[in-house]
Amino acid sequence: MFELSKSPKYQLPVIPFDVEPLKLKLQEALSKYDGLTFSDNDIKELKATIAELNKSEKMVDDYRKKVKKAVSAPIEEFEKKMNDLKILVVQTRNEFKVTYDKFEEDRKTERKTEIDKLILQIIEDSDLFAPFDSQVPFKKEYLNKGMTLDKIELDVLQEVERLSQTQAIKQAKLQRIEDKCKILSYELKLKTDIQTTAYIALLEYQDVDVILDKIEMAANAQLERENYVAPVKVVERIVEPELITIDVPVPETLPEVMYEVWEVEGTEYQLEQIEDFMVGIGVNWEIVEEDYK
Repeated sequence: MFELSKSPKYQLPVIPFDVEPLKLKLQEALSKYDGLTFSDNDIKELKATIAELNKSEKMVDDYRKKVKKAVSAPIEEFEKKMNDLKILVVQTRNEFKVTYDKFEEDRKTERKTEIDKLILQIIEDSDLFAPFDSQVPFKKEYLNKGMTLDKIELDVLQEVERLSQTQAIKQAKLQRIEDKCKILSYELKLKTDIQTTAYIALLEYQDVDVILDKIEMAANAQLERENYVAPVKVVERIVEPELITIDVPVPETLPEVMYEVWEVEGTEYQLEQIEDFMVGIGVNWEIVEEDYK
Protein backbone atom coordinates (compact mmCIF):
# COMPACT_ATOMS: atom_id res chain seq x y z
CA MET A 1 0.00 0.00 0.00
CA PHE A 2 1.27 3.41 -0.97
CA GLU A 3 2.12 5.62 2.04
CA LEU A 4 3.11 9.25 2.44
CA SER A 5 5.86 10.38 4.76
CA LYS A 6 4.47 10.88 8.24
CA SER A 7 6.78 13.84 8.82
CA PRO A 8 7.11 15.79 5.56
CA LYS A 9 9.94 18.27 5.46
CA TYR A 10 8.88 21.86 4.97
CA GLN A 11 9.94 25.34 6.03
CA LEU A 12 7.46 27.75 7.49
CA PRO A 13 7.29 31.11 5.69
CA VAL A 14 8.98 33.99 7.48
CA ILE A 15 7.48 37.47 7.18
CA PRO A 16 10.13 40.14 7.73
CA PHE A 17 7.84 42.57 9.48
CA ASP A 18 8.43 44.59 12.65
CA VAL A 19 5.03 45.79 13.84
CA GLU A 20 6.14 47.94 16.78
CA PRO A 21 7.62 50.92 14.85
CA LEU A 22 4.57 50.97 12.60
CA LYS A 23 2.28 50.78 15.61
CA LEU A 24 3.99 53.75 17.26
CA LYS A 25 3.77 55.74 14.06
CA LEU A 26 0.07 54.95 13.69
CA GLN A 27 -0.67 55.89 17.30
CA GLU A 28 1.10 59.21 16.76
CA ALA A 29 -1.00 59.89 13.67
CA LEU A 30 -4.20 59.06 15.56
CA SER A 31 -3.31 61.29 18.49
CA LYS A 32 -4.55 64.33 16.58
CA TYR A 33 -8.10 63.00 16.99
CA ASP A 34 -7.83 62.89 20.78
CA GLY A 35 -10.25 65.26 22.50
CA LEU A 36 -12.09 66.21 19.31
CA THR A 37 -15.76 67.06 19.80
CA PHE A 38 -18.39 68.03 17.29
CA SER A 39 -21.69 69.89 17.45
CA ASP A 40 -24.71 69.91 15.16
CA ASN A 41 -23.04 72.64 13.15
CA ASP A 42 -19.93 70.52 12.49
CA ILE A 43 -21.56 67.70 10.53
CA LYS A 44 -19.36 68.35 7.49
CA GLU A 45 -16.13 68.20 9.54
CA LEU A 46 -17.37 65.06 11.36
CA LYS A 47 -18.01 63.23 8.08
CA ALA A 48 -14.55 64.24 6.81
CA THR A 49 -12.88 62.88 9.96
CA ILE A 50 -14.72 59.54 9.63
CA ALA A 51 -13.67 59.34 5.96
CA GLU A 52 -10.00 59.86 6.93
CA LEU A 53 -10.17 57.06 9.47
CA ASN A 54 -11.91 54.75 6.98
CA LYS A 55 -9.09 55.42 4.53
CA SER A 56 -6.47 54.56 7.17
CA GLU A 57 -8.30 51.35 8.04
CA LYS A 58 -8.44 50.31 4.37
CA MET A 59 -4.72 51.01 3.95
CA VAL A 60 -3.86 48.70 6.88
CA ASP A 61 -6.20 45.95 5.67
CA ASP A 62 -4.96 46.13 2.08
CA TYR A 63 -1.38 45.70 3.30
CA ARG A 64 -2.45 42.64 5.32
CA LYS A 65 -4.15 41.06 2.31
CA LYS A 66 -1.15 41.73 0.10
CA VAL A 67 1.31 40.07 2.49
CA LYS A 68 -1.06 37.16 3.16
CA LYS A 69 -1.45 36.50 -0.55
CA ALA A 70 2.31 36.46 -1.05
CA VAL A 71 2.89 34.15 1.89
CA SER A 72 -0.05 31.86 0.97
CA ALA A 73 1.08 31.33 -2.62
CA PRO A 74 3.29 28.31 -1.78
CA ILE A 75 0.49 26.76 0.31
CA GLU A 76 -2.04 27.16 -2.50
CA GLU A 77 0.41 25.55 -4.94
CA PHE A 78 0.95 22.69 -2.53
CA GLU A 79 -2.82 22.13 -2.15
CA LYS A 80 -3.28 22.04 -5.92
CA LYS A 81 -0.60 19.36 -6.33
CA MET A 82 -2.02 17.28 -3.47
CA ASN A 83 -5.53 17.49 -4.96
CA ASP A 84 -4.13 16.11 -8.22
CA LEU A 85 -2.78 13.13 -6.29
CA LYS A 86 -6.13 12.70 -4.54
CA ILE A 87 -7.95 12.59 -7.89
CA LEU A 88 -5.80 9.66 -9.00
CA VAL A 89 -6.85 7.70 -5.90
CA VAL A 90 -10.54 8.63 -6.23
CA GLN A 91 -10.73 7.60 -9.89
CA THR A 92 -9.26 4.17 -9.09
CA ARG A 93 -11.49 3.72 -6.04
CA ASN A 94 -14.67 4.69 -7.90
CA GLU A 95 -14.14 1.89 -10.40
CA PHE A 96 -14.39 -0.61 -7.56
CA LYS A 97 -17.17 1.29 -5.80
CA VAL A 98 -19.48 0.85 -8.78
CA THR A 99 -19.07 -2.90 -8.46
CA TYR A 100 -19.55 -2.79 -4.70
CA ASP A 101 -22.71 -0.66 -5.00
CA LYS A 102 -24.17 -3.18 -7.44
CA PHE A 103 -23.50 -6.03 -5.03
CA GLU A 104 -25.00 -4.03 -2.16
CA GLU A 105 -28.10 -3.17 -4.18
CA ASP A 106 -28.66 -6.81 -5.06
CA ARG A 107 -28.19 -7.80 -1.41
CA LYS A 108 -30.72 -5.24 -0.20
CA THR A 109 -33.25 -6.27 -2.86
CA GLU A 110 -32.99 -9.90 -1.83
CA ARG A 111 -33.10 -8.97 1.85
CA LYS A 112 -36.18 -6.77 1.37
CA THR A 113 -38.06 -9.59 -0.34
CA GLU A 114 -37.25 -11.86 2.60
CA ILE A 115 -38.33 -9.25 5.17
CA ASP A 116 -41.54 -8.44 3.25
CA LYS A 117 -42.55 -12.10 3.49
CA LEU A 118 -41.83 -12.08 7.21
CA ILE A 119 -43.93 -8.93 7.79
CA LEU A 120 -46.80 -10.30 5.68
CA GLN A 121 -46.85 -13.55 7.66
CA ILE A 122 -46.88 -11.68 10.98
CA ILE A 123 -49.80 -9.53 9.80
CA GLU A 124 -51.75 -12.59 8.63
CA ASP A 125 -51.25 -14.22 12.03
CA SER A 126 -52.48 -11.09 13.82
CA ASP A 127 -55.99 -9.66 14.22
CA LEU A 128 -55.26 -6.58 12.13
CA PHE A 129 -57.62 -5.62 9.32
CA ALA A 130 -57.92 -2.66 6.95
CA PRO A 131 -56.72 -0.01 7.18
CA PHE A 132 -54.39 -0.99 10.04
CA ASP A 133 -52.96 -4.07 8.29
CA SER A 134 -51.30 -1.78 5.73
CA GLN A 135 -49.75 0.53 8.33
CA VAL A 136 -46.98 -1.78 9.56
CA PRO A 137 -43.80 0.14 8.63
CA PHE A 138 -40.78 -1.18 6.73
CA LYS A 139 -37.87 0.55 8.43
CA LYS A 140 -34.65 1.38 6.55
CA GLU A 141 -32.52 -0.11 9.31
CA TYR A 142 -34.00 -3.53 8.54
CA LEU A 143 -31.61 -3.64 5.56
CA ASN A 144 -28.51 -3.06 7.68
CA LYS A 145 -26.13 -6.01 7.83
CA GLY A 146 -26.25 -6.01 11.62
CA MET A 147 -30.04 -6.55 11.70
CA THR A 148 -30.86 -10.25 12.01
CA LEU A 149 -34.26 -11.69 11.14
CA ASP A 150 -34.89 -12.35 14.83
CA LYS A 151 -34.38 -8.67 15.68
CA ILE A 152 -36.57 -7.61 12.78
CA GLU A 153 -39.33 -10.04 13.76
CA LEU A 154 -39.33 -8.74 17.34
CA ASP A 155 -39.57 -5.13 16.13
CA VAL A 156 -42.40 -5.94 13.70
CA LEU A 157 -44.34 -7.76 16.44
CA GLN A 158 -44.08 -4.64 18.63
CA GLU A 159 -45.42 -2.48 15.79
CA VAL A 160 -48.29 -4.91 15.21
CA GLU A 161 -49.15 -4.88 18.91
CA ARG A 162 -49.21 -1.07 18.88
CA LEU A 163 -51.51 -1.03 15.86
CA SER A 164 -53.75 -3.70 17.44
CA GLN A 165 -54.30 -1.47 20.45
CA THR A 166 -55.10 1.50 18.24
CA GLN A 167 -57.49 -0.66 16.22
CA ALA A 168 -59.26 -1.92 19.35
CA ILE A 169 -59.76 1.63 20.63
CA LYS A 170 -61.25 2.73 17.32
CA GLN A 171 -63.52 -0.32 17.15
CA ALA A 172 -64.84 0.47 20.60
CA LYS A 173 -65.65 4.01 19.48
CA LEU A 174 -67.35 2.72 16.34
CA GLN A 175 -69.45 0.34 18.42
CA ARG A 176 -70.54 3.17 20.72
CA ILE A 177 -71.68 5.19 17.73
CA GLU A 178 -73.58 2.27 16.17
CA ASP A 179 -75.24 1.39 19.48
CA LYS A 180 -76.27 5.02 20.04
CA CYS A 181 -77.88 5.24 16.60
CA LYS A 182 -79.76 1.94 17.05
CA ILE A 183 -81.00 2.74 20.56
CA LEU A 184 -82.26 6.22 19.64
CA SER A 185 -83.93 4.95 16.46
CA TYR A 186 -85.76 2.33 18.54
CA GLU A 187 -86.63 4.44 21.60
CA LEU A 188 -87.87 7.43 19.59
CA LYS A 189 -89.67 5.13 17.11
CA LEU A 190 -88.14 6.97 14.17
CA LYS A 191 -89.58 6.15 10.78
CA THR A 192 -86.05 6.14 9.28
CA ASP A 193 -83.13 4.71 11.25
CA ILE A 194 -80.22 7.05 11.98
CA GLN A 195 -77.35 6.44 9.53
CA THR A 196 -73.90 5.98 11.11
CA THR A 197 -71.64 6.75 8.12
CA ALA A 198 -71.34 10.51 8.61
CA TYR A 199 -70.77 10.20 12.35
CA ILE A 200 -68.06 7.55 11.94
CA ALA A 201 -66.19 9.91 9.61
CA LEU A 202 -66.12 12.52 12.40
CA LEU A 203 -63.89 10.23 14.49
CA GLU A 204 -60.89 11.43 12.49
CA TYR A 205 -60.96 14.82 14.21
CA GLN A 206 -63.57 14.82 17.00
CA ASP A 207 -63.91 13.12 20.39
CA VAL A 208 -66.41 10.26 20.48
CA ASP A 209 -68.41 11.84 23.34
CA VAL A 210 -68.91 14.99 21.28
CA ILE A 211 -70.13 12.85 18.37
CA LEU A 212 -72.62 11.00 20.61
CA ASP A 213 -74.10 14.34 21.70
CA LYS A 214 -74.48 15.34 18.05
CA ILE A 215 -76.28 12.05 17.29
CA GLU A 216 -78.79 12.68 20.07
CA MET A 217 -79.46 16.23 18.89
CA ALA A 218 -79.93 15.04 15.31
CA ALA A 219 -82.28 12.25 16.43
CA ASN A 220 -84.54 14.68 18.31
CA ALA A 221 -84.57 17.03 15.34
CA GLN A 222 -85.51 14.13 13.06
CA LEU A 223 -88.32 13.14 15.43
CA GLU A 224 -89.76 16.67 15.27
CA ARG A 225 -89.65 16.62 11.47
CA GLU A 226 -91.34 13.23 11.25
CA ASN A 227 -94.14 14.23 13.67
CA TYR A 228 -94.71 17.62 12.12
CA VAL A 229 -98.26 18.08 10.79
CA ALA A 230 -98.73 20.90 8.34
CA PRO A 231 -101.79 23.11 9.06
CA VAL A 232 -104.75 22.46 6.75
CA LYS A 233 -105.59 25.45 4.63
CA VAL A 234 -109.36 25.85 4.20
CA VAL A 235 -110.30 27.14 0.79
CA GLU A 236 -113.79 28.63 0.51
CA ARG A 237 -115.35 27.74 -2.79
CA ILE A 238 -118.18 29.80 -4.12
CA VAL A 239 -120.68 27.72 -6.05
CA GLU A 240 -122.22 29.59 -8.90
CA PRO A 241 -126.01 29.14 -9.13
CA GLU A 242 -127.13 26.92 -11.94
CA LEU A 243 -129.38 28.55 -14.50
CA ILE A 244 -132.56 26.58 -14.90
CA THR A 245 -134.08 26.56 -18.34
CA ILE A 246 -137.71 25.51 -18.68
CA ASP A 247 -139.16 24.67 -22.03
CA VAL A 248 -142.63 26.25 -22.23
CA PRO A 249 -144.81 25.11 -25.09
CA VAL A 250 -145.89 27.96 -27.34
CA PRO A 251 -149.63 27.81 -28.10
CA GLU A 252 -150.84 28.18 -31.65
CA THR A 253 -152.61 31.40 -30.65
CA LEU A 254 -150.84 33.90 -28.43
CA PRO A 255 -152.53 34.31 -25.05
CA GLU A 256 -153.67 37.66 -23.82
CA VAL A 257 -150.89 39.67 -22.18
CA MET A 258 -151.66 40.42 -18.55
CA TYR A 259 -150.15 43.02 -16.24
CA GLU A 260 -149.77 42.50 -12.48
CA VAL A 261 -147.88 44.35 -9.82
CA TRP A 262 -146.19 42.09 -7.23
CA GLU A 263 -144.51 42.91 -4.00
CA VAL A 264 -141.91 40.24 -3.42
CA GLU A 265 -139.83 39.87 -0.25
CA GLY A 266 -136.66 37.69 -0.21
CA THR A 267 -132.90 37.62 -0.23
CA GLU A 268 -130.86 39.01 -3.05
CA TYR A 269 -130.10 35.50 -4.22
CA GLN A 270 -133.78 34.50 -4.14
CA LEU A 271 -134.80 37.58 -6.10
CA GLU A 272 -132.12 36.86 -8.69
CA GLN A 273 -133.52 33.32 -9.05
CA ILE A 274 -137.01 34.72 -9.68
CA GLU A 275 -135.64 37.14 -12.25
CA ASP A 276 -133.82 34.34 -14.05
CA PHE A 277 -136.94 32.22 -14.02
CA MET A 278 -139.08 34.95 -15.57
CA VAL A 279 -136.49 35.53 -18.24
CA GLY A 280 -136.45 31.82 -18.93
CA ILE A 281 -140.22 31.66 -19.55
CA GLY A 282 -140.31 34.85 -21.61
CA VAL A 283 -141.98 37.15 -19.09
CA ASN A 284 -141.25 40.83 -19.49
CA TRP A 285 -140.67 42.53 -16.17
CA GLU A 286 -139.19 45.60 -14.64
CA ILE A 287 -138.46 46.89 -11.14
CA VAL A 288 -140.87 49.59 -10.18
CA GLU A 289 -139.30 50.37 -6.82
CA GLU A 290 -136.49 48.76 -4.81
CA ASP A 291 -136.81 48.60 -1.07
CA TYR A 292 -134.54 46.39 1.01
CA LYS A 293 -136.01 46.03 4.48
